[in-house]
Amino acid sequence: MKELDDYVEQINLDLTSEMLEELGWVSDNVHQVLYWVIAAILFVVLIWGIFS
Repeated sequence: MKELDDYVEQINLDLTSEMLEELGWVSDNVHQVLYWVIAAILFVVLIWGIFS
């Protein structure tokens, strides 16, 4: 039974590391989106300031 336990543990570790990679990818993308949103808001405020 020990081999089976080791195997299950290995699968759990693989799944966990894959999930962490996915989460890392998502958080990277969230940061990029946030930067773009902030940049867009600043740009709009700048344009608004020039034309008002």
